[in-house]
Amino acid sequence: MGERSKPRRLLGAALNVDETLGHVDSSLGEFDATLTEFKTLLAEFTAVLGRFGEVLEHFGQTVERVDGTVDKVGLITDEMGEIVGEIGSLMQSLSPAFAVNDQFRRQLERLRTLRGGGAERWRMG
Repeated sequence: MGERSKPRRLLGAALNVDETLGHVDSSLGEFDATLTEFKTLLAEFTAVLGRFGEVLEHFGQTVERVDGTVDKVGLITDEMGEIVGEIGSLMQSLSPAFAVNDQFRRQLERLRTLRGGGAERWRMG
């Protein structure tokens, strides 16, 4: 019986090895499918990273344009400040003329009142 049991044990061991190899082969197939899927996802991720780089580059260009616009607005604001300052100086220099004009109109109205309002021909426009 010892002789017969040895072939059975060898046959059982061979069947176990065959079953184990089947599991390994199945696992390798699943691993290969997973690896293929990972390669596809990695390619898609690489493409997304490329587009993200393009977006960042575009954003950088936009920031540069905004900076340029801010600089231009600053120059315009400075120029407007100078113009307003010059207008203020001009208004100050014309201020006596406006005061004289107002004084002249008040005096003219007093004259009209004193003459009884009959001085319509003196009226200024």
